[in-house]
Amino acid sequence: MLNKFRFVVVSIEVEFDRSIFWAHSSSFVLRILDIIIYIIESLFDHSRDMYNILIEASKNIPFFMGFLSIGLLIFLQEKRLLLFYVIGFIGNELLNRVLKPILQDPRPVSISSTDIYGMPSGHSQLAAYSLVFMTLVLREKRSGYYDAIILLFSVLTLATMAQRVVTKAHSLEQVIVGALLGGILGYIVYVLGKKISKKGIL
Repeated sequence: MLNKFRFVVVSIEVEFDRSIFWAHSSSFVLRILDIIIYIIESLFDHSRDMYNILIEASKNIPFFMGFLSIGLLIFLQEKRLLLFYVIGFIGNELLNRVLKPILQDPRPVSISSTDIYGMPSGHSQLAAYSLVFMTLVLREKRSGYYDAIILLFSVLTLATMAQRVVTKAHSLEQVIVGALLGGILGYIVYVLGKKISKKGIL
């Protein structure tokens, strides 16, 4: 009877993890499709120049990095780290939404009447989270291919930070704090994931 109960509990946990993964994976896919559609539409809209196209498209870089990170973790068969990565990504977003109204540091230019606070930068936080987490995952592979991916993630993170400042969505301080917070969380989530995986808890 006890073994049957354990089996049911494990089955529920597995299904729950899968539902979280697929729900947020589909969200990442939709964001990537939004970027592609926006660029295609903009190419046929002569009222926009390429600079504005790139600025607008770059808003979604952190979500592209998230989608790419999930794909890499699946390719590397790092199933446990994949779960921790997704949980950490969601946790970053939730933490950012909690911190902004607490710190109440206004954006240089308000996005809307309900989105006036910008400390820390959520985009910078998510980008730096993916950068640090995936750097720790890939550093053990000792391959030029993986070094190129780390370099790509670094460039994308810097591009995200620059875009937030250039568009006046955030101040330089808000962007730096967001990146530092995301990087620290990326390190913590990775270390916890490795330790728990080694103990066989998950």
